[in-house]
Amino acid sequence: MNEVLMGIVVDVMALFGQSDDRRVDPDLAVTWLESISYKLQKLEPADRRSFLDYVRRRAKGEEQTPMKEFLEELPEASGLTDQA
Repeated sequence: MNEVLMGIVVDVMALFGQSDDRRVDPDLAVTWLESISYKLQKLEPADRRSFLDYVRRRAKGEEQTPMKEFLEELPEASGLTDQA
């Protein structure tokens, strides 16, 4: 799976997941996060593993920030851990 595209997906999910209510409508954020997660769950097993590996590598490279916490929680929050 292409790392540039995986990075874009993760960054968009982080934007919706970490923005406060003044920047992004909470209902819109939840709708988009659920939609992206649903589509990620449809990935072939090899692509899903590749995506999860990418997320874990990115989390490992982050300092102790909200982004690191978001990345660490993303696999389970997006419903991908029980399918990998």
